[in-house]
Amino acid sequence: HSGSTAISNICGKLTSPAFLLHPAAGSTLSFGIHATIEPLSDFWYDRANVHIIDLGTGKHTLLTPSSGLAYNASGNPDNQVCHVGQQNGWGGLLGGFSSVAFDLSAYAGRRVRIEINYDTDEGDNREGIYIDDVVITNVAPAAAPPDLQTNSCIVPEVSSEIAAVPLDVTLPAPDAFRFEWQDLGIGFQYNLY
Repeated sequence: HSGSTAISNICGKLTSPAFLLHPAAGSTLSFGIHATIEPLSDFWYDRANVHIIDLGTGKHTLLTPSSGLAYNASGNPDNQVCHVGQQNGWGGLLGGFSSVAFDLSAYAGRRVRIEINYDTDEGDNREGIYIDDVVITNVAPAAAPPDLQTNSCIVPEVSSEIAAVPLDVTLPAPDAFRFEWQDLGIGFQYNLY
C-alpha cells in the first residue's frame, strides 16, 4: 500500500529485487491493483504507474499495460515529487481490485528491476494504491556482475607487538585531534579506528 488521506506530497516506490529476464522465453509482469487516487479536475495530478529499470544502463522506462486495467491519467503540469510528471498512469477512483499485465519481452536477457510508483501533490489526499498477487514469469535471480578487484589484500603490520611504534594523540583545539606516529616508509598502511 502507498497513500494517505492526511499526508501530502507522497513519493511511494515499490522496487523489486534485481532479476534476469529469460533471453528466449517471453516474460510478463502481472498483479492486482486497487486504487483510490485523486480524480480528474482541471488536470490529472496524482497518479500511479510502473517503470522498468535496466540495470545495465540505469535507465527508467515507463511500462504500458498490455492487458487489464489501462492507464487513464495523462497530461499534467510537471510538479510531481517523483519522476512521473507528464507520464501516463492510473488516476481517479478505480474501485476494487483489477488485474493488469505488462509484456517485458523487449527486455529479454537484461538485468532489471520493476518499480511501481505512486505520486501525489499537496492537495486532495486519497487512500492511494494497493498491490497484491505480483507475478513475474521467466526470470532468474540476477547476481551483480563480478568486479575486477580482489576481495582480499595483505597489509603489513606497522610494528610488532614487542616493538610497538607509539601513537601520540593530542587535542590542539576544542573538537580537534592530532595523531602522530613513526613513518615506516613505502609499503606500510596506517589505519585509525
